[in-house]
Amino acid sequence: MKTIALTTPALFLMAAPLCAQIRMETGGGEARLDQLPATSLTALGGSLDAAFGNARIQFAGNADDHFGLGIAGKVSGSVHYRLNHAGWHIDAGPVSQAGRGIGEQWAGTLAGDLRAEREVGHMTVGAGWQQGVARAGSYQSSWHRPDVSAGFRIGSVLITTTWQSTVVQDSVLRATAFVLDPQADTMFRARVLDIQDVTAKMALNTAAMSLSARVGRRFGASIVPQTWWEGHAAFRLTPIMSVTMRTGHLASDPVLRLRGGQYTTLGLRLDLLQRTEHVARPVIPAAALAEIVRETSSTIHVFFVLPASTKAAKLAGDLTDWRSVNLVRAEDGRWEAVLDAKAGVYRMNIRMNEGPWRVPPGLPVTKDGFGAKVGLLVLEQ
Repeated sequence: MKTIALTTPALFLMAAPLCAQIRMETGGGEARLDQLPATSLTALGGSLDAAFGNARIQFAGNADDHFGLGIAGKVSGSVHYRLNHAGWHIDAGPVSQAGRGIGEQWAGTLAGDLRAEREVGHMTVGAGWQQGVARAGSYQSSWHRPDVSAGFRIGSVLITTTWQSTVVQDSVLRATAFVLDPQADTMFRARVLDIQDVTAKMALNTAAMSLSARVGRRFGASIVPQTWWEGHAAFRLTPIMSVTMRTGHLASDPVLRLRGGQYTTLGLRLDLLQRTEHVARPVIPAAALAEIVRETSSTIHVFFVLPASTKAAKLAGDLTDWRSVNLVRAEDGRWEAVLDAKAGVYRMNIRMNEGPWRVPPGLPVTKDGFGAKVGLLVLEQ
């Protein structure tokens, strides 16, 4: 019988190597971009998500080779600092993007980003604002993008609705060569694009797979209304390797001026946790906040030290397909449960006295893919 116990020092030692995540994905399929013929497609992409205290750095990029037409690509990066105040999570920092369409020059953007999010029971509400400039060669525009969102979790399913407005201010060539304003010394006139996107998203994330689907409606001034959608499925072969399938019909990017279009791909994804150094497991006293006992090759016994005011407790996570499982108070005062679990990496949360779901005491903290915090449990055989 194998025992793994976790205390606050152990939490720091285990969380430090997991502060960054690297993801790589490759795939192939077919794409039909706006105003271009259908073509075979191969894609290569990657991302980095790293946290240093309250600072978070994200970087992502991809290159798509459309056979017979050319290569398109896009990269993005951001640095955010988080402030927690009165139940709100506030993130602020610079964001930047660059993209290139087939046969087009590179375009880039630089903006400031401010976001606020709060959990209200089972719901998560949030709002954000971006404002910046975009440039493609000698062409420049300014833009801002407010948005509001609301999400609701039912077991392992997350449903989110979002409204987003993109306002782009630029200029276009005048329809006539005659300049009516004597003060005007340019052949261009100002233009404002006001684009609205209303989106609904549903996501399912378990230990074996993740599924997500989005559908949106775009409308606004001087544009043709359209419906866009996309779907994504990832089936885990190992803790770090997944088979992915993507399909969608996306609208154009009004800031980078990239084409929209339809695509379908099949690929392979690697999820890697960055480890800075190997840290030996310390010897933990019996009064650890969390203790995991391997009963058999397929079952574990979990113990948690919860506040004395706890009258009832539940656990949910990858091991339970995010269905609630009651914890029982043991004779020593800890709360316990027996779960089916093979070796692997799992996420879980605890709910005490019908309150909000929280990270179990004594477990490292990570993100659940939806921006919320969950506990991380690493099990050996």
